[in-house]
Amino acid sequence: MKRRALATTAATAGLVLVPTAALADYASSGSLQLSTTNPVVGEPFTATVETDEFDEVTLDIQGPDEVADEAIEIAGQASASSAVEDGSATFDVTINEAGSYTLTAQGPDGEEIDSVTVEVVPAGDSEDDGDDAGDEEDGGGLPDTGAGNSTPLIIGSATLLAAGAAVLVFARSQQKRV
Repeated sequence: MKRRALATTAATAGLVLVPTAALADYASSGSLQLSTTNPVVGEPFTATVETDEFDEVTLDIQGPDEVADEAIEIAGQASASSAVEDGSATFDVTINEAGSYTLTAQGPDGEEIDSVTVEVVPAGDSEDDGDDAGDEEDGGGLPDTGAGNSTPLIIGSATLLAAGAAVLVFARSQQKRV
């Protein structure tokens, strides 16, 4: 009996600890965060690289093939390096053409720290905040993903609970007769 309990405990511990170790993120060396989630053409935004592993980081921006490198500016360049102070490095970025761009933060030897893809919108589209929740002109609100009326679920649950209680009472009464 003790062996079975010990084996069950060991198996349970294994099932709990193995997924925890498998889900651990060992390669994380920092993060890249932007001051805006939907930048507008020609308007500067800030890219902040947070890392404790490196003393210097490089921010590289890759855009669509048809976009010239001159359309991307990080302090006047398409790629820039900065010293890490107090665990972060900040870059002022301006993108002058609409499109999808990938910003990649790298360590001094080219190790990727983090990567973010943004969609730069033309200046005329800047009124759209990218958040359609609550916008009245386009339907607004969140989509209905659940039951609109939960009354049938409540009635069904109460019926099952009552049926279970009836079966329990019946089983107890049959036990007392024997």
